[in-house]
Amino acid sequence: MAARPRVPARHLRDATRSMVAFFKLQRAAVVARWPDPKSHRPGARKARVDELFSLSRWDRVLAPDIYSIALGVSVAAGTSIMAGLAGFEEEDYDEERTFEWLAVHAAAVAASINITTREDLATALTAGQGPEDIASMFAGYLTRRAPQIAQTEVTAAKGFGAREAGQQTGLDMVKTWKTGSNPRSSHARLDGETVPLDSTFSNRARWPGDSVLDTEERAGCNCSMEIDTTE
Repeated sequence: MAARPRVPARHLRDATRSMVAFFKLQRAAVVARWPDPKSHRPGARKARVDELFSLSRWDRVLAPDIYSIALGVSVAAGTSIMAGLAGFEEEDYDEERTFEWLAVHAAAVAASINITTREDLATALTAGQGPEDIASMFAGYLTRRAPQIAQTEVTAAKGFGAREAGQQTGLDMVKTWKTGSNPRSSHARLDGETVPLDSTFSNRARWPGDSVLDTEERAGCNCSMEIDTTE
């Protein structure tokens, strides 16, 4: 019998709140240091984006948040898969086996998010935008980017947890892509595609929301996947 990961809705709400809080913190720090172009003196050296936005600092701040989201969601997904497979129980899912992978994943995702922010800030600095423009940019992050990142990371962690649970059973298993609501056309074409558990789908993803995918194929994805034995 196929098992699909079940993750309580509170995980997405918590992830969204976490990302909103992060961008609010980042907004306050960046706006406070952002130069006002109206007060720039002719001939004075212009600020560089790396003086206003430290990638390493913000990676250290964000990575633990991403890790917390991914761990909570993957455990919920993994235990629900175990519970849905004959002969297994929720307690059979060993979350400690995932800690190392999740830490690496969280660091990479945090870096990717902050690199995108840095690129937006570099563009704004070159264009001579002022603090009020940067505050407006972050306002857009709060309403659009934060929820999208939260959805993406919940989807990715759910898929990872489901695959991990399947691996931990030690059985020969397959996984099937299930599209979510309003899917991309590329994801709609994947609906029902079944491959061995340790293989990739035809789009190179190990699971929906996989971080190996380009942002265009990953951002906001709400697809899922089922796990089943081959016996």
